[in-house]
Amino acid sequence: FPSHDTIAGSPSFTALAAASFLMNFEAYPGTVEVPSEIFVDNFNIKGGGTTFGGAKHHNTAISILCGDGLFFTTGHVGFTYNSHLAIIAQASAALSCIDINFTNTYFDGNGSGNPTNSAVLVAGSTLPTVERIALNGCTIKNYAGNGLNTSNTNMRQFDMIGGYIMDNGRFGAIFSGAINSSMQGVTVRRNNGGGAGTSAVVVNSVNGMSLTGNKVYPGTIAHTIGIDVQS
Repeated sequence: FPSHDTIAGSPSFTALAAASFLMNFEAYPGTVEVPSEIFVDNFNIKGGGTTFGGAKHHNTAISILCGDGLFFTTGHVGFTYNSHLAIIAQASAALSCIDINFTNTYFDGNGSGNPTNSAVLVAGSTLPTVERIALNGCTIKNYAGNGLNTSNTNMRQFDMIGGYIMDNGRFGAIFSGAINSSMQGVTVRRNNGGGAGTSAVVVNSVNGMSLTGNKVYPGTIAHTIGIDVQS
């Protein structure tokens, strides 16, 4: 994939365009051939911005429905409404989501977004293999909803190593159902601007979770709990 690229949404939409995206990875139509061994570096992928209402009109910046070896390095993603990065596994065992890696990427909410959604979301079907997804030295900032939400209960080995989750409207991070995941050396601060995020970090029904060297600070509106580990 070429480097030093900008993909920017136009303000042409007059309302939220359902299922709209700026970059999408999915199987070739009519096959189970997943995107593989793709490298993207020095990129800027964003919606139209709040000046023209674009952040409310584009659904997702990067949509990943399947992939085996997708590597993103040094970039800016955001200005979209429902998620900046949405990894949504599909209902086919052949459409895996494996080895998806973002390094030094700024997920930028630009003060907008859906207050009930998440800037970075891993969700979808439990049929395919979903494993080895990583955020390395990334920042998730200034989104109206949650910063990070890993809710695919079949996912194995999600790692966020270094970076920041800050100034988001609800929970900083939600780990729900994933297996063998970790958050290491991440700074979580000033989330819960909307007041509905009772915890900075939630770990719920995770089988094997490592929390190491993180710094968790109060929310803009105080959290009830810093790190909430549930059964």
